[in-house]
Order: sequence, then C-alpha cells, then structure tokens
Amino acid sequence: MNNQFRLTRRAATAGFEITEATAEMALVAFAAQWGATHPAVAQIWSRNWARIIPFFGFPPDIRKVTYTTNAIESLNMKLHKVIKTRGSFPNEKRR
Repeated sequence: MNNQFRLTRRAATAGFEITEATAEMALVAFAAQWGATHPAVAQIWSRNWARIIPFFGFPPDIRKVTYTTNAIESLNMKLHKVIKTRGSFPNEKRR
C-alpha cells in the first residue's frame, strides 16, 4: 500500500468517529508523523482548519452521508469524462 492511499484512507475514516478536540490532536499527530514527507498536506489542513471544524458539529451519520455523496459525485465525474472522450457509442441500428 502506498503512502498516498494510507493518508487518504486514514483521513476519510477519521472524520466519522472523532470530535473537534480529538481532530485537532489528530492534526498535530499527523503533522508530526507525515509533515516531513508530505508538508503540503499538513499545511493545507492547517490553513483550512476553520473551514473543516464545522463539519465536526454534525453527528457521525450525517458526516458519513456527506462523505458518501462526495464519492458518488467523484464517480459521476469520472464516468462523464470517459463518456465525453469516447464520442459515440455503437448501437444496434448500425449493424
């Protein structure tokens, strides 16, 4: 498993189970562990912390729905990109 996948997976699952206080402690721990090898990631989270913390005001179930919705939107974007570059699809009338 590469580091990027581990970072993404850890960040994605952490949002469901922690409070604002533990999230802040996790951010400090993340920066200590990964800050040297991935400084941009730690800096982005730190710079945008004020935008992130309202998310922790929602119950874990709502946070999970939000994350799932983002995953669905990402899949839709990828499908749209593939369809757009494909041009046309063969159909039964052309045979």
